[in-house]
Amino acid sequence: MTMLNKLGVAMAGAVLLAIAGGAERPVQVVTTEAVDYAGGTIRLTSTYGELNVETWDEPRVEVTATRTAFRHAKDEEQGKAYLKRIKVDVKKVGGDVEVTTQFPGRNRFMRAVRGMGDFNLDYRVKVPRNAKLEIRHGVGDVIVTGVSGDIDATVKSGDIVVQLPRGEKYAIDAKTAVGTVYSDVDGKQGSSYVVGQKLEGGSGRRVRLRVSVGGISIQ
Repeated sequence: MTMLNKLGVAMAGAVLLAIAGGAERPVQVVTTEAVDYAGGTIRLTSTYGELNVETWDEPRVEVTATRTAFRHAKDEEQGKAYLKRIKVDVKKVGGDVEVTTQFPGRNRFMRAVRGMGDFNLDYRVKVPRNAKLEIRHGVGDVIVTGVSGDIDATVKSGDIVVQLPRGEKYAIDAKTAVGTVYSDVDGKQGSSYVVGQKLEGGSGRRVRLRVSVGGISIQ
């Protein structure tokens, strides 16, 4: 992650935490949910932190969400209770799968986590290889590995790294407002806005990527 992106993550994380003093140890809450996948679109919305999407041979979508913060040891159970209020829901909607993240109200949650240190969310998402993805991510990096279906991903602040399977053809449409675009896949490179870049070209599986502040890498 670039220095600019790290700064963005730190600023966004300040909404959810206060810096802890004294002896600290990590407080962690991990949940895993899975639903069957029948070939529709997998939509991941309101995600925050680091999002990793990888493929497997099961006809299901599995989401493991790890919430981590630092809190005084004497308040460990209370810290876990508040972290559990960050809900990551996985459900079927028609033929699609929706993964959503819900945070408690800002002011109440700020009071609740007072005393916590660095806060992070980490998603590990397993999907079938032919999955279709739609990602709407806030602050943090998105890494997609091995997905051969259409990909439509947007990140406000952070990097997108997409590792595409060999032997397939892709229609690339990648653009940053502030940041760079790198690709192993052929396409027409150009400028986007004043300090951004874009890459367009090809035919086949659709890969549409957008980053407001950060970089895009297509491998």
